Amino acid sequence: MTIFADAINWDMLLRTSRQAVLIGGQRPAIIPPVSATTSSRFVIVKVASAEARRTWRLGCWASVRNLFEASFASQILTTGTELQKYPCSLSKATLIEIPDFQSPPYLIFLEFPRWLQSVDVEIWYYNP
Repeated sequence: MTIFADAINWDMLLRTSRQAVLIGGQRPAIIPPVSATTSSRFVIVKVASAEARRTWRLGCWASVRNLFEASFASQILTTGTELQKYPCSLSKATLIEIPDFQSPPYLIFLEFPRWLQSVDVEIWYYNP
């Protein structure tokens, strides 16, 4: 029996739909990155696209970053160092285990391949 056997412990962190946009005249149009913060070490990323070809497998790259804030003269800069980067499958759930050597909170940063023009994204976190 795994620790993930009880589906009731999974909570939705983010659900969104995104379209590709032209950024500064850049061609082709790309889908802007998506980010969310969590304190959980276990995250599921689901990416779907109705326009995707059956042969396409990559839904996004999920970058896990250690989140920290630095304040400089009344300005707060929120940033993070990348801990790991994971390929997430298209139309399948991808389980991400965040390394144990960093303390929360974590920033989940999703970047999409240029050939996708629209996506539906869900990010779930494990809440024991």
